[in-house]
Amino acid sequence: VSIHSGVDLAPPTSGAWSQSPPSAHSMAPGVVVLAQSLWLEGNMVVVYHGDSIYTTYCHLKNMRVKVGALVAVGPPVGHVGSTGHSSGPHLHLALRIHGVNVDPLAARDTLNSAVR
Repeated sequence: VSIHSGVDLAPPTSGAWSQSPPSAHSMAPGVVVLAQSLWLEGNMVVVYHGDSIYTTYCHLKNMRVKVGALVAVGPPVGHVGSTGHSSGPHLHLALRIHGVNVDPLAARDTLNSAVR
């Protein structure tokens, strides 16, 4: 049994992204509470946005932040990759609010405006 919360976002199919992979950006301002390489998730960054709201960025090629760093929406937390248990390059993006998995794409605009 496999539980897959969140969404997988594929990188662009054209261009030389392997030399310059797309960046993964925080969905909203927050503080990095985890930046670690794990077997399943690969290079993973978790950002806490306050009020029990967390976003997770998995399978990153690299991590550009460390635990305790304050992040904004602009600078990357890492770059899209294929680390951990991954079938190919992509960003796994997850959002949890009060312990409940929420579709991060559906909540993107609301989250970004709520925590500014």
